[in-house]
Amino acid sequence: MKKIKGRETVLNRFCGQFRNKYIPYSQSLRKKGKLFYFLVRRNDFKKFLVIGEKNFKILPLNQRSCNLLQNKFPYLSPVTSKGKASFGFGDRLGITTPAHVRVAKKFGIFPIFAQQSVRELKKTGRTFKDVLADAVFGVFQEGYKGQYGADADHIKTISELRKAIQAGFTFFTVDLSDEIGNYHYNTSIRKMFSSNEINKIIKRYLNKTYYFAGRKIKFDLFTLQNVMNTYIKAIIKVESFFNILKKEKKEFELEISVDETSIPTSYFDHIFLAEEFKRRKIKFQSLALRFPGKFEKAVDYKGNIKEFASNLKIHSAIAKKFGYKLSLHSGSDKFSIYPVFYKETRGNFHIKTSGTSWLEAIKVIALKNPSLYRKLHNLALKEFSYNKKFYDISSDLGQIPKLDKIPDKKLYNLLFNSNVRQMMHISYGSLLSAFRKEIYKTLFKFEEEFYEFVIKHLQKHLNKQICSI
Repeated sequence: MKKIKGRETVLNRFCGQFRNKYIPYSQSLRKKGKLFYFLVRRNDFKKFLVIGEKNFKILPLNQRSCNLLQNKFPYLSPVTSKGKASFGFGDRLGITTPAHVRVAKKFGIFPIFAQQSVRELKKTGRTFKDVLADAVFGVFQEGYKGQYGADADHIKTISELRKAIQAGFTFFTVDLSDEIGNYHYNTSIRKMFSSNEINKIIKRYLNKTYYFAGRKIKFDLFTLQNVMNTYIKAIIKVESFFNILKKEKKEFELEISVDETSIPTSYFDHIFLAEEFKRRKIKFQSLALRFPGKFEKAVDYKGNIKEFASNLKIHSAIAKKFGYKLSLHSGSDKFSIYPVFYKETRGNFHIKTSGTSWLEAIKVIALKNPSLYRKLHNLALKEFSYNKKFYDISSDLGQIPKLDKIPDKKLYNLLFNSNVRQMMHISYGSLLSAFRKEIYKTLFKFEEEFYEFVIKHLQKHLNKQICSI
């Protein structure tokens, strides 16, 4: 047998032996020592190949194969952004990373390819290890050698944090929604702190004046007590999470999420959080605030853009002063505010998208497998009340056209109806539970079409004309 010399030789040899069985992803081919590694596809599944001069192995895409690839090619493992502007590509299906890679290559932004919230894990039946492995295989498939991150999103418990650490994640988003509240000053706060400690906090901020972007911000006693009551428990939680990360990870990014509240984050709230984190030597890289307006899933921003811009300008000045990025959660499809967000943060930002790639998958199904789409649509209607409990949306089922009156060729148009978009966005758990095999089979069959849909849609989020970073 002749000695293997290069890429084309390897691919030609493989195709000659398995022409009717497997199709190689040629861009995935990598060499390490005397061995070549690449992905192939067959029917409705993919395999991982290791090929040498005299033999080869065909392996499944599992955790063991993922570990093998990361050991052989360290750049396949996630890293931190080092302060660069970053963008989170949520992938509920675990098959979309190749499309995300193609988008990321076109823009000067640090990509987070592995991103999943604990809530999404529960609804999709995945684990943090699954999410990262799927991202690694997607990166490998595309031949990508750039850096990327992995975000364990909306973590609420230490158990969830440890699972994400063990899985190899580099970015950890701590969700403080359960700890934020207007606790009674004379009971809850005083149980956590002695009178002397409380007096020290009051002394530290009372009548202190800050100036950000021309705005004067001065703490009075009423405001200070309200901020303390609202956030002190959340600060304690962040400190405990940070201490665990510091012990168990050499490098990591910590994002603090206070965005899932009913009212916008005030400048006082923001300053108090930043000062207390600094005082406690808690190093974090990004902060997700609750901005004015509504950030509903699957639709554009709802609110006064001028008010949003004015509010963001002050918050951006605070973030710049204390040295971290502002994070925009529910960033999917918020096209009307992207120019403002990019401008006011001056590249000092992180954006998260999640269900928008899932909706592109639903579009492909509507076009290529209308009978399956009808099943998905009907189940989403049936379970809407249940799924709505987990999300703040305003979808009105009464505004959704009757499905039996729409021909197959026009089903695709439904995905431009905001009510349908929101319904399908929040129903992913139910739909995957009932039609997982059919969904994956369709998307695998029309893989390149699916990628193109995702690429086209996400490019709108990172358009060069508005994203000058």
